[in-house]
Amino acid sequence: MRSSIPAAAWPRGRGGVAPQIIAGRVSPEAAEIPTCTPSEMDMHLDSRKASLPSALGMGGEARQLGEDEFHSEFPGAHYCSSDFFEGPQKFHREVVQAYISRFQLQLKQNERFIEDAQARVTNAERLCARLQRAALTAQRESEAAVIRAEADGGQLRAFRAGNETVFPLPWKGLQHKRPIGAHDDVDLLRQRQGVLEAERASLSAELRQHREDAEELAAKSVAARRRELQLRSKLEAARQRCTTEKREIEQRHAKEREAFVHEMQAELEAVAAATEKEVAMLTAQHEEEVHSLRRAEAAASHRHSDGASRSEAAAAESAARLQETQSLRRLCENSSGEVSRLSAELRAMQAAGFDLQVRCGSVSEGQDSADSEVERETDFFRARCESIERHRADAVSHRACNLSAWLGGVAREHCALPRGRMEGL
Repeated sequence: MRSSIPAAAWPRGRGGVAPQIIAGRVSPEAAEIPTCTPSEMDMHLDSRKASLPSALGMGGEARQLGEDEFHSEFPGAHYCSSDFFEGPQKFHREVVQAYISRFQLQLKQNERFIEDAQARVTNAERLCARLQRAALTAQRESEAAVIRAEADGGQLRAFRAGNETVFPLPWKGLQHKRPIGAHDDVDLLRQRQGVLEAERASLSAELRQHREDAEELAAKSVAARRRELQLRSKLEAARQRCTTEKREIEQRHAKEREAFVHEMQAELEAVAAATEKEVAMLTAQHEEEVHSLRRAEAAASHRHSDGASRSEAAAAESAARLQETQSLRRLCENSSGEVSRLSAELRAMQAAGFDLQVRCGSVSEGQDSADSEVERETDFFRARCESIERHRADAVSHRACNLSAWLGGVAREHCALPRGRMEGL
């Protein structure tokens, strides 16, 4: 069966050009669109179904496409590396955008092909109608020629029977006799009738061929429409998968953020409790040491009147130590207040994190900035907690050093006393 569509109108593979320039219906810019056949598109989609989840890090081993492989697979797309937050989403969006672009190109080509096929069907229908009218005209002419041939045959038979007949001569207006040789007109009519029959047969064959071409074009148009519906369904399925995976990624990130906030809050509470316990223990120990020193100084002043000056000095030093203890207590209270303020700020950060999660559910484009803001706030609070812990440790170590030095001085003074005073002590 002869096809009325030229070979240049069909796609020539993935790397070829689809010059659907049929009767000047496609512009040269549209003819430069790279296309692939429907079978190649199905094979490519089937081959990418298995590798797409693993490339996105969903449900399998995480596989990162190289830059060369990505550009060879998706020409014109933007390459991005795979990060924890933004890498899989950007890569997934690029993959889906590439598939959507490819589907849209295929749909545009199918629409152009359908329009061209419809135009060819319309032209074929018009040609069929014209050929039908020509066939009817030829049939009428052949019937009139047959009628004229029969009339001429009757005249010929009458002429042969009467051996003569009268033919009108309109250019003279007279009646003349002609001999028997007038059957040449009948032969000419029969030849013309044969020519008309042959022309009618050729027109019928051409009409039949045009009908077959029109049926073929209609079948191809139906197939193209069916293929377009399949591509649209696949595109919709790809969009739904993209939406589902994006929602899963957002939910997982929200859970991880919430767990991190709870962990930081528990860590801050543990640090505050440990700081309060240590401050209370150091305060009690220092008070006990001060009381013991006061009792020892009182006993020494009661037994030895000559050591009054030393007792006064020790009392002054004890008062200084007490003042230092009070300052350390105030520092601990300030540290406790700072820890409480940090806990309140952490709770505010948690509320802001949940608000950020709600905003991320409504506007997915602000997720990267929100994650960076949460990370900056978390780092800031962690640094503040570490600085408070270092300050508290420095204060405790400084206080311990001072107490050790003071006790060493007291021990040296007691060692320097005479034996009698030592026995009295």
